[in-house]
Amino acid sequence: YCSDKLTASIFDIEDSDDQRHIGLACALYLCSCGNSERLTQIKNFKSEVYWALSQDEDIESERKSLLMQIHKDLTQVLGDAKSSISLKEFAELVGAVSLNSLGVKIPSPIVRYCIALQKEAKKNAGAEKIILDFAKKIQSHRNSEAEGSEEKSMEIDQSDQIDEIVKFNWDEEGFDSSLFHHFEGSAMYPVLAMLNHSCKPNCSHMYLKSSEAVLFSTSAIGSNEELTISYIGEDWGSPEERQKELVNQYGFVCTCSKCKSNQ
Repeated sequence: YCSDKLTASIFDIEDSDDQRHIGLACALYLCSCGNSERLTQIKNFKSEVYWALSQDEDIESERKSLLMQIHKDLTQVLGDAKSSISLKEFAELVGAVSLNSLGVKIPSPIVRYCIALQKEAKKNAGAEKIILDFAKKIQSHRNSEAEGSEEKSMEIDQSDQIDEIVKFNWDEEGFDSSLFHHFEGSAMYPVLAMLNHSCKPNCSHMYLKSSEAVLFSTSAIGSNEELTISYIGEDWGSPEERQKELVNQYGFVCTCSKCKSNQ
């Protein structure tokens, strides 16, 4: 009952960033109870009390109330006093997640299975037929949902997009990987967490097969040049909008070359 209540409370969080950060913080702590090495590793991440990261008083107040409720639910799940965590410690854990976690977006396991089938030297007609039938049912359902509404159709198409669309030509019509929802979430990577932000970064990251993160360069990198990534995405609005987002989510004003030139 207690764990169900905690899960429900997390799902009820309206702000998607708050939901990801708080959900991951709860998962990290629950998985780390009794593991002193992992707890020490988490404490080594840069951290600050979550509600103090924002300079907006309304956001700060909302986050504080929210964390008090989630902390109460988490404490009931823990039960044992030896595993308990204070509100301040919990707020610092959520702050660590907010400051250091990366967004994860990986393909559905069904897509990975289809890719594996497509690479097999010997055709597996039985497995392909099952997936083809399933894909056609999904497509039919989406077509009926979007019927008579071009705007809704566009919304569905965009929501299912992932970085690369894979086409499977297993019959005359075929289908592509956008039919199957990708998975999104947040994860903590100790090495990648060391990267600082830039609105004009020289690196980015991607996920191969699973949630394993791979860092790669997006521009030429000079000797002794710092590796940077964007915490909010490179297409984020005006300089003013970027600064507001960075201040509210990460608690700092960006002074990268792009911001200095007011681009």
